[in-house]
Amino acid sequence: MTGRSGRGLLIAATATTLICAAMYAVPQHWHRGDPTQLSLTAWDRAVPFWPITGVLYFGAFLFLLLTFIALWPQRLQARRFLNACLLAQTVGMLCFLLWPTAYPRDLYPLPASTSPLGAALVNWCRSNDQAVNCLPSLHVSTVVICVAFLRGTRWFMPGLLLGVPLALSTLTFKQHYVVDVIAGLVLGLVSAGLFLRPSSRKV
Repeated sequence: MTGRSGRGLLIAATATTLICAAMYAVPQHWHRGDPTQLSLTAWDRAVPFWPITGVLYFGAFLFLLLTFIALWPQRLQARRFLNACLLAQTVGMLCFLLWPTAYPRDLYPLPASTSPLGAALVNWCRSNDQAVNCLPSLHVSTVVICVAFLRGTRWFMPGLLLGVPLALSTLTFKQHYVVDVIAGLVLGLVSAGLFLRPSSRKV
């Protein structure tokens, strides 16, 4: 993605958002063969189901937007940030298409103590997002890319402290396996590393 002016960067951001959304949506409805359910590990089983952490899970999208806004004064870094996100999404889409994996949500019904907000978040997610597109976790890769690009700015530490629970919410909201999180972490680090450049300007 290119665009030196603010307007060009905004167009690039809009295009990237639409492209990434399409690349996530396509494997939801078309993939190679039946999705595979992975075996739950002891780590997977040890993680509790906390429906209210859906607030954090969906908060990852706000974190993505806020990171872009923080990088806005550094046009070059912001464009590289978009490219890193696009790369991660492309790799994720290929994985989802060629080796689709599914999460056994049926093993985790809503607990009786679930709050109305938690129940609403779970029901909306499970009604609108199929239990596929698991490996790697693009939520995690996106959070990692955000934190990596915030390094060197005054927003790095707040971003890091927020990014950790955002990434872990993929487990407590019962959307991903532990291996998905690990794969998402690696994908995020590689994607950010390929595009990230040191910047001397603080934001």
